[in-house]
Amino acid sequence: MTKLSAEAYAIVEGRHSDPFRYLGLHTEGDKTVVRAFLPEASKVDAIDEHGEAAALARIHEAGLFAGPCRMARSATSCGPGSARPSSISTIPTAFRRC
Repeated sequence: MTKLSAEAYAIVEGRHSDPFRYLGLHTEGDKTVVRAFLPEASKVDAIDEHGEAAALARIHEAGLFAGPCRMARSATSCGPGSARPSSISTIPTAFRRC
């Protein structure tokens, strides 16, 4: 597990005032990342609209998962807590927990 940001700890501790500013699909610098908080899951896949799955790494034992989004080449932030594809239609639309 990697060193987490204060925002990540706020998610796992249930005190983040705007969790979707951190969770979901986001562009950070030149990378696209997807994050999910699923406390009961031992494994999580991000699934795009075509059914393609990409495994997310567990980054906190409480059930926080994240990973680079290879399904989307770009995304642009469209306000706090959200992201939208700018040039493609393939973004994660669901999560599968195992």
